Amino acid sequence: MVVYLMLVLSALLGVVFFSMLERKILSLIQIRKGPNSVMLMGLLQSVVDAVKLFMKEQMKLYSVSIFIYLVSPACMAILSIFIWAFYPLSSDIFMFEYSMLLFVMVTSLEAYFLLFMGWFSSNKFSMMGSLRGVSQIISFEINIMLIILMMIYIWETASFLSVLKLQSEMVSGLWYLLYLAVLMFLLVVVELNRSPVDMVEGESELVSGFNIEYMSYGLSVVFISEFSGMIIMCFIVGSLFLCSFLLLALMLCFVLLIIRSVFPRVRYDLLMMFMWKSVLPLIMGLYYLYMLM
Repeated sequence: MVVYLMLVLSALLGVVFFSMLERKILSLIQIRKGPNSVMLMGLLQSVVDAVKLFMKEQMKLYSVSIFIYLVSPACMAILSIFIWAFYPLSSDIFMFEYSMLLFVMVTSLEAYFLLFMGWFSSNKFSMMGSLRGVSQIISFEINIMLIILMMIYIWETASFLSVLKLQSEMVSGLWYLLYLAVLMFLLVVVELNRSPVDMVEGESELVSGFNIEYMSYGLSVVFISEFSGMIIMCFIVGSLFLCSFLLLALMLCFVLLIIRSVFPRVRYDLLMMFMWKSVLPLIMGLYYLYMLM
């Protein structure tokens, strides 16, 4: 339990510096100044921003269901932190024999709280953002589930730790499953609602989407859950395909930041067509080929 608490604290600390790194990279690519005032080179800018957000006034909204309105973002943050329990360390902390299936189950619960945040905010823009988010989550969750089922079939185990041990013995995880690794990373980008597929929070057309009625505590917790999810998803992909090499998992996090800076936002209908008409048949075809092998 102590190891898990240390892992969670490290993840939360990583969220602080990861958000600062994102702003630094964006400023470098766009040739402008980034955060550089707070402490040395702006290292504590994210901490100051978090404190400022938590100190903001929490307005009382009369037309919302206040309990679900306040609990939903906290539940999203708890889910993103709980996923770290599935990450395979040198020894499995909770000894989840079916950790890969539990991972799919826990990540799919995010859709409910995202829907609650939009629905119980009593705002049509929040509702539009939550509906688009739920449909996007359903589209990628099916593909991620099929890839994980394929990995279970290939490695004959449903435990992240067992897959990691088998990869270390064969030393061929990435090269043997390179196409699946690329597909999984693309699906993770969609799952994280990162640009260019941030359809849930497209500011230009959704006015911040499902979290438009959130402020102070709620908005801060949503940001924490999003950045924590970015880190753990990259590490999960690393444990499935990259033998859990720390440097390669960090490189995936860096690629996420580069993608946001380089590519423009895609159309929502094109994204849904790509998921259902291109990615899903491709994964099902690969699954059929593996069944024949």
